[in-house]
Amino acid sequence: MIVAFQDLVRSNAPLLDELELVLQDVVRNSGGARANWVDRFEALAGEVLGSPCAAGTSCGTAALSAVFRTLALTSEDEVIVPALTSAASAAAVRLAGGRVVFADVESHTRCLDPADVEARITPRTRAILVVHLHGHSASMDALLDIAARHGVPLIEDAAHAFGASYQGQALGTLGLAGCFSLGPEKPLGALGAAGLVVTASPATDAAVRVLIDHGRLTPDLHEVVGTNEGLDELQAAVLALKIDHFEDWLARRRRVAGWLADELAETDLVLPRPLPGTTSSWYIHAVRTRQRDDLRSWLHAAGIETRLPHPIPCHLQPAFATTAQGPGSLPVAEALARELLALPLHPHLGRDEVAAIGEAVRTFERRTERAVM
Repeated sequence: MIVAFQDLVRSNAPLLDELELVLQDVVRNSGGARANWVDRFEALAGEVLGSPCAAGTSCGTAALSAVFRTLALTSEDEVIVPALTSAASAAAVRLAGGRVVFADVESHTRCLDPADVEARITPRTRAILVVHLHGHSASMDALLDIAARHGVPLIEDAAHAFGASYQGQALGTLGLAGCFSLGPEKPLGALGAAGLVVTASPATDAAVRVLIDHGRLTPDLHEVVGTNEGLDELQAAVLALKIDHFEDWLARRRRVAGWLADELAETDLVLPRPLPGTTSSWYIHAVRTRQRDDLRSWLHAAGIETRLPHPIPCHLQPAFATTAQGPGSLPVAEALARELLALPLHPHLGRDEVAAIGEAVRTFERRTERAVM
C-alpha cells in the first residue's frame, strides 16, 4: 500500500465544482468592485479566529516580515526566535532590519523554552517570536508573562496552527499579532501561496496594510517604503470557499491523529502530545526516535512517505552564522532536529492507511530488536 504524506488532489476533489464557480467569478470580475474576495476572506478569518482585525498577505513570510517592520527594528534590536523552526521565521526578523537571537525549545512541546527565553532577554530585546510548531501550542502563560514583565511584544508565528487553541483562545490571537501561512499543504490552504496577519490592535493592522501595499495611504501617496505583498483575489476566493469546510477538515485531522496515537501507543516512538487545555491543528505528526533514519528508510520501502521536519536547526544554518551560536549551544533543538520524523497526516487519510503505518513501525521495531539480540 502506498501512503502519501499529503494528498492535495484527494483533498480538493470534493470541492471541484465549487472551486470552478468561485474561480470563474474572479476571472469575470477581475479588477472590479463586485468580487472583493479579499475583503470577504478577511472577514471570515477574523470571525473564525475571534480577531477584530485580519489582513491577508501574499504568504506567511510576508505576514511575519510586515509585522516586524511595524516595530521599526534596527541592527541593534534583538528578537528572540526558537532555533527549531522554518528559516522563514528568523529571516523575517532579518528582513525587517533586526538581529536574531536564537533560544532553545522544550523537549515536550518542541516550542520555545520560557526559561531559555528569560536567560536571553537583554536591554536590546525588542520582541519575542513564539512558533507554534506543527500546530501545537507553546507554553503561552509563561511566555506571555515574560513578555509583559520585560515590556516587549510577543509575536506568534502560527504558520502551522490555524484552528488550534490555547485555553479556549485561538492561537495567533494571544500576542500583539499572529501570522499564518495558508499555503496548499497547511490546515487551511489556498491553491498557491497565501498568508494572514491577525491582531487586536487597529494601529498594527493599519500599519501592516500600508506596508504590504507599497507603503501608500492613498493610491498616489506613499507614506513609507513598502512592498507588494497583499493577498490576491484568486487565493482569497479559494480560501473563502475552503474556510466553510475547515471545521470538518480539522475534525478529520484530529481523528487521524487519534488513530495514529492508538496505532503507535505500544511502540518505542515518542509521540507528540499537545499541552493540557490546548487543541492542535495537527499540521504535522512528528514522532521522535533515535533510529530516525533507519525507520525512515524502512517506511519508504513499505510505501509510506515521510518527511524530516527542520533537520538543520536555524542556528546551524549558514544564513544565520553571524549569530555565533554554534553546535552544542542549543542542545534540545539539535537533538530534536536529529530525531524527529513526520508521518503522513491529512484529513482524507483512511483508517486502513493509518493501520499500515502502525504495522510497518511495529515490524521495524521487532526486526530491530531481533537484530540486537
